[in-house]
Amino acid sequence: MKKFEPLKLLSPIGRLVQGSLYEPITTDLDNNPLKYKSGKKAGQDAARYYFAVAIKKGKEKSWKMTEWGKKIAKLAEDEAAPGSTERHDFAWKIEDGDDSEPNQNNRRNCDLEGYPGNWVIKFSTFIAPQIVNAKAEQLTQEGFIKPGYFVQVYFSVAYNNPAHKTTVKNGLFLNPEIVSFQAYGEEITQFHRPDPKAVGFGGQLPAGASLTPISQLDEPAPVEEESILDPEVFVEDAPEPPAPPAPPSAERKVSKGGHTWDLSSMIKKGWTEDALASAGYTFI
Repeated sequence: MKKFEPLKLLSPIGRLVQGSLYEPITTDLDNNPLKYKSGKKAGQDAARYYFAVAIKKGKEKSWKMTEWGKKIAKLAEDEAAPGSTERHDFAWKIEDGDDSEPNQNNRRNCDLEGYPGNWVIKFSTFIAPQIVNAKAEQLTQEGFIKPGYFVQVYFSVAYNNPAHKTTVKNGLFLNPEIVSFQAYGEEITQFHRPDPKAVGFGGQLPAGASLTPISQLDEPAPVEEESILDPEVFVEDAPEPPAPPAPPSAERKVSKGGHTWDLSSMIKKGWTEDALASAGYTFI
C-alpha cells in the first residue's frame, strides 16, 4: 500500500484576519476542556492553535482555480472517498470571504473585517508554528504578529483519514508549520467593543449619591441656628459680643462624624469652643 505523503505548500502573501499565532484554544464550543481524540495522547488535555489568512481574489470564480487551490483540490479528490468532496459538509477549510450565507454561529463572512474580496484559508495545529520574518529569521517577541498584519504560511495538507475513506467525517487538515511576517497592516479588533459615547450614560442620581467623595468633603460652615454670629439671635441694642479668646495651640483639633479639623481653623471661621461643643463637636 502506498504510503500517504502530505502536500506541502507555501501560501501567497495574505492578511491575518482571525485567530492568534500565540494564544492556543484550550476549550471546545461547549467550554469543556479540549481533549486529544485519538493517538497516544487520547483523552489528555490539548491546546490547538487556530488562525485564518485572507488571500486576495483574482479573476478566478473559485479558489480551486488558483495555483495553490488546484493542488489542494487534487489531493482531496485522490484521497477522499468518491463523491465525498461534492458534499456540502466536506471540510475544505477554505471559504469565500464574500459569502452572505450565515454560518453555524449566525455570522456571515461578508460582514467580517478583512474577509470580503478574499479567499480565506483556516489553519489549525496542536503544535505552535515557527514564526519568522521575511528573511526567515526567528521572531521571538511574543504577540508581534497581530490580526491585520500580512503573512505567508508554509503548511501541509492532509485528508483527515486517508486509510479509511468511508469515514463519516470528511475534510482536510491544513497544518501551519512556519508563519513568516511580511508587512504591517491596519490592526483588526476581533471582538466588538461598544462606543461609550453612544451608550447614553447618565440620569437622575438616587438619594445619598454625591458628586464629591464623601471622605473628601470640605470643612463645614458653622451651623446657622447654633452660631453665636446669627443676626437673629441679637437685638439692635445688644452689647457687642466679647472678643473671641486667643486661638489655642495648633495641636488641638475637633472631630465630628468621623472627620477632623484644626480647632484654630474653625475659630477663624467664627466658631467658639462653646458653640462647637453645643453643635456636637468633640475636642481632641
